[in-house]
Amino acid sequence: MFLALVTRGGKPERPQEGFAIPDDLWILAETCWAVEPNKRPSVDSIRRVLVRHTILHGPPTQQRDLPVPTQDRDELYQQLYQQLTASKEQSRKLLQDVNEERSAEEQVREQLQKEHVKEKEQ
Repeated sequence: MFLALVTRGGKPERPQEGFAIPDDLWILAETCWAVEPNKRPSVDSIRRVLVRHTILHGPPTQQRDLPVPTQDRDELYQQLYQQLTASKEQSRKLLQDVNEERSAEEQVREQLQKEHVKEKEQ
């Protein structure tokens, strides 16, 4: 079912309950589901995103301590908002990195195609 959906250009809905997926990993997954292979990130790009995610957030199995509510609610909300804003900015940066790399790969591919055409003409 998943494979059929993706190969037709569809994308699964992001789970909202029970299984939280961080923004950067969801964006990565969506780029990997591109129907056109040249629109998908390279293995090296995927590796960099996963390494960066692990550095920023720790390995998936690592338990995080929840904050103890010793501060007032407004202060906690402000801290959470700052963390979410930082996370969104990191996700935007990761997506920008992936897009820049994809653009560079496309330029290399175009150059190789031009060289191949020149070789055939000779």
